[in-house]
Amino acid sequence: MQYTDGLGPRCDNCTDNSHATAICEDSFMSSISDTMRDDDETWEQSGEGENKEEPDELEWESSEAQVAERQFIVSESCLDSLLSKCATCNQSVSMHKKVKGCLLVATKTCTHRHETESWRSQSSVGGLAEGHLELSAAIMF
Repeated sequence: MQYTDGLGPRCDNCTDNSHATAICEDSFMSSISDTMRDDDETWEQSGEGENKEEPDELEWESSEAQVAERQFIVSESCLDSLLSKCATCNQSVSMHKKVKGCLLVATKTCTHRHETESWRSQSSVGGLAEGHLELSAAIMF
């Protein structure tokens, strides 16, 4: 991988200049894979000589279980079509949306006024949207 004119990383294998600020996908995935292997080796080595207890392993397993839920990127128009009808009577609803970062909270009221429902795009952990935690962790690590 090389850097050219401060425009960002470029793949050594690519001959055209079509993605001067982007990374070739094959090269990027290869570098990520290498980084992950390096980090894993470093992590195992850093544990040598320390007292390894089972609670650490249990904490690791529970962390993996928490991130096992699949995440999706969805366009607003697709969400609108999904949330635009009342689940009880299939009539249209009035909807108020509140967006905070990557969290969407949609409050919908049936036009027949028999149902008000709030829908959240993601769960919360300690009062923070999971997506905010996962996104910041992805940037950090």
